[in-house]
Amino acid sequence: MHQRISAERGTWTAIEAGLYATHLLAQGDRRWARAELERVTEAGAEAKRRVIERHLPLALRVAGASGNGRLPSEDRAQEAAAALVRAVEKFDHTLGVTFASYALWWLAQTVRRAEADQGGLIRIPVHADAVYRRAAGLFAAQGSGSWRRFTEDNRDFLESEGINPEMIRWLAELRTPVGLEFCEDGLGAEWLGGVLVDETAGVGEALEGEWLRRVLLDPLVFSDARAVDVLRRRFGFCGEPQTLEEIGRAYGVGRERIRQMEKVAVGELRACVSLRDGCVQVAWPVVEPARGTSRGGDRDPSDA
Repeated sequence: MHQRISAERGTWTAIEAGLYATHLLAQGDRRWARAELERVTEAGAEAKRRVIERHLPLALRVAGASGNGRLPSEDRAQEAAAALVRAVEKFDHTLGVTFASYALWWLAQTVRRAEADQGGLIRIPVHADAVYRRAAGLFAAQGSGSWRRFTEDNRDFLESEGINPEMIRWLAELRTPVGLEFCEDGLGAEWLGGVLVDETAGVGEALEGEWLRRVLLDPLVFSDARAVDVLRRRFGFCGEPQTLEEIGRAYGVGRERIRQMEKVAVGELRACVSLRDGCVQVAWPVVEPARGTSRGGDRDPSDA
């Protein structure tokens, strides 16, 4: 037993000496021979490697048990391995605490922080995530059904525990997935499923498609403002693509009239769009001022 304790102390002494020698080498200290510092550094690195390999199973067990599953197991294992290396470098063997006990704290804290930082699409601060997990345990135990009802029924208890009910409800909303039928602007103008980027398309294609959708359908391109709406409806820029009959019913005209409007709009769009050197270019039409106005002035409503 005494020999084992002596060996442990020798290992940690070698690690500390290696870290200090590495620091001296980086500072260019000339009080010691460079060859001697390099020898101490290598001995410390070897001792550090042995400690890490011996405690790596502990790190993997903690990675599997910690967190709430929002981070893949491979990522949790990687975070735990990095925390183990950090724990070896920070451990002070003179405090009378075993390294395993000391490393447990580093491992658990690191995995939980990684899940809070990387486990969701929206990053939630670690302290807020800890508060949410406390409230989530109570929510699961009560089976309230909705977070609004849970926070209203348990407001006094939550506040006595130092938990803000409004913040908990807000955090719960952040963690709730949004369906593709969700309307992005809340006004029915654009559907989330229609603005998702095609993962198979390159960045240039995605940017070009977005630019064409938002710029080319500008009312300045067309002589008839209704043409913009017809193209939006026909090509599904406002949701699902509509047929000529559906658009005609909305305008109170026949499908043939809508077809004519679409044909004219597409012709005007082609007239001002060109492809040069692989890039889409727009030649905006020159809009002459209306009668009775100076250039740059407002149009007289009576001339409309």
